[in-house]
Amino acid sequence: MVKTIHDVEVCENCGNVSIAIADNKNVPVIPNREIGIDYMLAVQISSVEALL
Repeated sequence: MVKTIHDVEVCENCGNVSIAIADNKNVPVIPNREIGIDYMLAVQISSVEALL
């Protein structure tokens, strides 16, 4: 697991939240968390394979 912490920016006018993530970085499940989507997918695949 790779730890990546991202800068979260909130627009003061409209309240939209944006996160700058490089194309080669893992997208976090929740902003500013250490668990990425690829890790969560691997956990789910392992869980399903364990049930089969």
